[in-house]
Amino acid sequence: MREDLPKDYLDIIDEYEATDDELEVRLTWNPPGDWVAEASCAEVDPERWYPEQGTGNSNASRWAIAICRMCPVRKECLDYAIEVDDRWGLWGGMNFHERQAEKARRKLPVVELAA
Repeated sequence: MREDLPKDYLDIIDEYEATDDELEVRLTWNPPGDWVAEASCAEVDPERWYPEQGTGNSNASRWAIAICRMCPVRKECLDYAIEVDDRWGLWGGMNFHERQAEKARRKLPVVELAA
């Protein structure tokens, strides 16, 4: 199984000493695209985007969301989180519940108005 993985995946797996179960999960993970390098959060502590449960309106959450709102790749980030159904953290300036609502909104049929 390990032989089929790209070298950078193997480096991550070896660094964290992943078990076979964790390895299976990692194989199903769809990594973000090249846009990540352009993200405003790229040079910031990733923990800022994972506030503690129940603190959705905390100063830390508001700070992270403000950074997201100015980000040049906010749309790509949000699209990615919705596509992979990420349930944790702030992505594209939205928490999980907001992303679920956005996902539902996107699935609504387009209604054309009569002229």
